[in-house]
Amino acid sequence: MRNTVRSALSALLMAAVAVFCLAATANGERTPTKKAPFIRTTISNRTPYAGEEVILSFTLCFTGDAPQVSDLSDPALEGFRAEEIDPGRYVKSMPVTIDGTLYRSALVRQYRISALQPGEQSIRGYRLRCLFPDVPPPGKNANTVLAAPEMPIRVRQLPEPAPEGFQGAVGSFSFERTADRTVLRAGEPVTIALTIAGTGNLAALSAPRLVFPPAFHQRPPVTALHLDSSKAYAAGSFSCRVTIYPDQTGKETIPGMRFVYFDPLKNRYRTLSADPIAISVLPAEKATGTSRLPDSAPEEPAKKTAPALPAAALAVTALLVFLTMALVRNKLHGRGSRRQETRSGALLPSGGETPQEMKNALYTIIGQKGVPKPESLTRAQLSAALLEKGVSRDICKELEKQLESIDRLMFSPAGVSAVELELLLGEGEKLLRSLRRP
Repeated sequence: MRNTVRSALSALLMAAVAVFCLAATANGERTPTKKAPFIRTTISNRTPYAGEEVILSFTLCFTGDAPQVSDLSDPALEGFRAEEIDPGRYVKSMPVTIDGTLYRSALVRQYRISALQPGEQSIRGYRLRCLFPDVPPPGKNANTVLAAPEMPIRVRQLPEPAPEGFQGAVGSFSFERTADRTVLRAGEPVTIALTIAGTGNLAALSAPRLVFPPAFHQRPPVTALHLDSSKAYAAGSFSCRVTIYPDQTGKETIPGMRFVYFDPLKNRYRTLSADPIAISVLPAEKATGTSRLPDSAPEEPAKKTAPALPAAALAVTALLVFLTMALVRNKLHGRGSRRQETRSGALLPSGGETPQEMKNALYTIIGQKGVPKPESLTRAQLSAALLEKGVSRDICKELEKQLESIDRLMFSPAGVSAVELELLLGEGEKLLRSLRRP
């Protein structure tokens, strides 16, 4: 009888431990059963949908003085789209109570991740080195290596069938399409702007397919991603701008369009619509080719009575004309030599004459550095990829600033002034030379 009671108590104890472990795992938290210091692995949702963004965090828990820390290995995130969230240069600690024990905790690494495919996934492999400057904790060395607990994730498949037009957007979004004008003349440009704003996998979005009447021809779309760095989840906007030109007069209609996304909070697809845009194209203005003659007398008598310029004034005028011609000749020679270098193949492409050409030149060199499809990456992802290729952090920061300046000038309602363009192209050429170095 006594053995039966003892067995029953053991079974109850094991069941209680199992329930506690399941509860901790269900809450998206894994804490090793060790004394401080240790690493906790937490995730905002352990059962996300494929493409749904979640927050993965690694927190160091310790007692006493804070150790000096350094990464030994990054977490294995194969099968996930991942972007690290910078916790700041100085990691702050705060008190936390775990199982009745008071610790200090510090967030050391944090990521936005979204699974690419449904199924059982696991995050593992993150290790951290702790250096205790004074007295190490009991049972620990002055130089201690900590391993983060493995985090299993069950990724759910999106409901099927997906609506027509769904391209993988997961989150909560708004959608708008506008035209900068609806009345213009034949041959004049009109810019169509699409904006997707909200919270979700904005960095994974691609430009929606735009359909225009045959009477229009268009330039390649220009996309831009703007994220709010103060938000944990990716929040901001994804924009796409297309400039089109009408070839004939009359009334044309740009068809309406839809944007389809999956809302993980509502567990359903949602469709947002943009109304058709009516464009009125007027005939192009015709140049007369003639000018009205003045009503005054012919100029010949005036030329005869006009006083001759002094010799000194003639000399100054000739000098100014000579200097102007020299400046123009030097500028044309510089542009010609830059284009000649491009044709000969001796150097990589130059920055061109417009912000778009400068952006294309930067993407070309980045691609030749071994970064595939750089135009589809965010500025932070470009910097991370170039750092892996051996490009210095200073050049990566300068690249982010240059791309930000290019987007600002391209989308400026006031247009680009000659001074701004000259500064942009000058800084761009310096950056291109830096990127060309081995």
